[in-house]
Amino acid sequence: MTEGFIHDPNTFVHGETLGQHITINPAVSVVDTVFHECLHRLYPAWSEGYVRNRTTYLMRRMSDAQIQAAYDQYQRIVKKKARRPRKTTPAPLPPPVLPTDPPLTS
Repeated sequence: MTEGFIHDPNTFVHGETLGQHITINPAVSVVDTVFHECLHRLYPAWSEGYVRNRTTYLMRRMSDAQIQAAYDQYQRIVKKKARRPRKTTPAPLPPPVLPTDPPLTS
């Protein structure tokens, strides 16, 4: 099994099988999902059906090269976020040591 872009001028290909070998094309479904979720964020009042409709409208107008470029950009963003160190809360500081007063002499 491998991952790779599959070109077909008539349809979006999510994967194909040649003999015993399977090739998965993640770009189409990932880009579709990214656009779908971005539309939800930009237009929260839109219904789910309308967001699906607009996502399909956008995807059908993209070339293979545009879909691959969007997927590559998505991969760069995801990898950058994965490399960022997680913020950790520092350990609490011990209580300060206060100087003691010298004994009183009379």
